[in-house]
Amino acid sequence: MERRWLFSLFCLLLVPSVAGQPEDVITQTEVVRALPGTDVTLECSFPKRHTTYIIQTQWSKTDDTPLTIIAVYHPVYGTHYFTFPEASYNFSVSFSTRKCCNWNATEALCSPNPNVTSECNCWALHLKNITISLSGQYECSFATYPYGTKAAKIQLIVKAEEEQHYVKKVQLNQTLEIPCLEDMTSENLSSYPLKWLVGENGRKEELVTKEPSCPAVYRNGSALYRQRVHLALNNTLKIFPTKITDDGRVFSCHVVYHPERVQKSSTTVRVFAYPEISVSLQEGSAGTSQKPNVSCIVRKAFPKPSILWYVDRASLTEQPGEISVEQEDSQDSDGLYQLRSTLMLQGTHQTHKTFSCACLFSFFGNETWNISSEEIFVSLDNKSNEASSEAFTTMASEDLGNSALPSAVMTTSEHQSTSLASLDFTSQASLAPASTTQDLNNSTTESPQSLRNATRSSENTTLAHL
Repeated sequence: MERRWLFSLFCLLLVPSVAGQPEDVITQTEVVRALPGTDVTLECSFPKRHTTYIIQTQWSKTDDTPLTIIAVYHPVYGTHYFTFPEASYNFSVSFSTRKCCNWNATEALCSPNPNVTSECNCWALHLKNITISLSGQYECSFATYPYGTKAAKIQLIVKAEEEQHYVKKVQLNQTLEIPCLEDMTSENLSSYPLKWLVGENGRKEELVTKEPSCPAVYRNGSALYRQRVHLALNNTLKIFPTKITDDGRVFSCHVVYHPERVQKSSTTVRVFAYPEISVSLQEGSAGTSQKPNVSCIVRKAFPKPSILWYVDRASLTEQPGEISVEQEDSQDSDGLYQLRSTLMLQGTHQTHKTFSCACLFSFFGNETWNISSEEIFVSLDNKSNEASSEAFTTMASEDLGNSALPSAVMTTSEHQSTSLASLDFTSQASLAPASTTQDLNNSTTESPQSLRNATRSSENTTLAHL
């Protein structure tokens, strides 16, 4: 009995100690994102001490059913590849050994004691010209002695870029320039095939194609763009002159980096035309019930604006029995709008007020453009239907905020009496839009400073009696 106990103790002393488990498998990242057509390397490292032995390593794709073994490596027998349909022949593996202190290892593994220092075994899977079908979960595993199998997983996501969307405003009859892939101008697009398309209501039409080292090929199917489209430097699409028919159309540039990676950039075009805006006073007839009225006329506008009235620089609200508003709208053969809004002064009390109007354009988002008319001061005796007006002739002003109050006043320097039946003061805002802190998507024109720096001159007035 005593001999059997001593023998058992002797056997226990012969079993090597497995205290101090080795590090787990290390990966540089748990998720790898890549574009179709690029090359990717998935890498794992297993730090071990000299008393640990690697029997075999393996790469697998684990989200397949059943699991797909890609390749295995044995220190004696070498590397063996399995059939991997998703990658065909565009993959390889590599196994290497180096000191852990030269890689990503904990300080405990970097001891200067040669009996303690660990080595890191690197096991890499190289995938070339990847496709979306290679997306999934990959596992690298190390079969070790005496600690068994150690493994780690890496998620590979292969996905093309999202299509980028932009809005670009351009004045009627000006030049429109749309860059291809606006946020990636540093990348050389001349090495890849590309094409420009135009779309509306779900339909797309090809305008121009470009192959590497070849001239651009223009498609003649579109009568709207046949003579107006040109492919400029850096594959920018240039359209001249712009027309109202361009408004709302979507121009898209497609660059083919890889059959599964077609990067797209689309730009919605908004066309605008600055209008002429005028305000006038029509007198009533003495001794009759016909009352004077003030009219605001907007001509050659696009898109269709709305008209707001201001009385003494405050927003007008209709006053039953005192002031009412009538409006007529029309559109000419070119698609430009004309609007006439008339204030009917119906009250029986005396009126001494300043009138002005403004037309407002609303674009995408919260952006609003405001074109203001001149101001007219009206002194009206409703008993006799006689009116006099002092007109402050205002150059039309632009305001990109939400306020529609006239922002500038300029006057003429003549003081006279007149028996004309009406006063008509016209301001034409046919100039280009002013640059603002808001992004107008690089419109190719800018307005002169007169639209924003007009000032009121106190000595210049025109006085007329009706």
